[in-house]
Amino acid sequence: MKTIKKIWQDGLVFLKKNWLVCAGSFGFIILLMMLLPVFRSSWLYFPDSLRTRIALKKLAASSETAMYCREDCSAKRLLYKNIISSGLSREKEKLLPDLEAVILDSKTLPEIRSLMIAIWQSGGFEPSAKIIEYYNNSNNLFSLRAELASAWPQISGTSFYGEIIGNFKTAKSDQEKENLLSLLIGKSDQVIVNLIWNIILGDYSDNLKNKAWFLLSNIENKQTAYKIGDLDNLRAVLESGDYPHRLKDPAILVLNDYYLYYPELSEALLLDVISRAKYFDVYQRNFAIDILNRQRTVKLPNLEISPADTDTYFKN
Repeated sequence: MKTIKKIWQDGLVFLKKNWLVCAGSFGFIILLMMLLPVFRSSWLYFPDSLRTRIALKKLAASSETAMYCREDCSAKRLLYKNIISSGLSREKEKLLPDLEAVILDSKTLPEIRSLMIAIWQSGGFEPSAKIIEYYNNSNNLFSLRAELASAWPQISGTSFYGEIIGNFKTAKSDQEKENLLSLLIGKSDQVIVNLIWNIILGDYSDNLKNKAWFLLSNIENKQTAYKIGDLDNLRAVLESGDYPHRLKDPAILVLNDYYLYYPELSEALLLDVISRAKYFDVYQRNFAIDILNRQRTVKLPNLEISPADTDTYFKN
């Protein structure tokens, strides 16, 4: 206690003797804190070439994943992107190699790589020789090659889909298989559609089947990808007593898209769902009613949903 008291007294004596220096130091710290944001953003006033390279380095060094990138983070990335895009139009020969290096760096976050690719493509540039070489080397990181193939389909063609499907068949875990399926979202090549139906109708986990339904409903070119024979597959799913009950939801909902191309067959399946209260819950039957009501002038009344129905739905 005596030691603390002595330290306190010595401190007071020091302040009395050096109050001017202490006040000046405190004021300098406050001023420095006030000017710190100015110092941090002073690079925005540098010459264009230097400013562009700083923006590129800052964007490449971003560490916040999409999950944690909120308003401030998104605003900064947009600022960097605009600065780089503007600089690219002036000195593409100097900037493209830097962009290329970031794109091919395995440590770059996927969302940052997507931004860099978008900047590259906004200039109307084709993929460089190094990008094509990286993609063509099957020993390179598969996920990065998949991003390149997705960004520039002309460097991959359908052969890459075959590679993904091959990896899917040999993958050990469902999580690995789900990750591979994510690379096929939006793609409508026939080999992909065949894989989707194989998963939906085959001996796969509910999670993989659910992912396959998602792929089916998000196919880019539905008019050519959806076949009349798919309605037989949908009927087989809906009439199966063994198919997971909750996974019949997407089978009903996808009929909203099939209706555009095969209205009579789709309507027959929807009416069948509505009329079979023993096999479909009230939510599923209302899904079917809503789809029909979007297409018909004569509307069907929706079914009432009780608290017990809701409880059953969310427990299944």
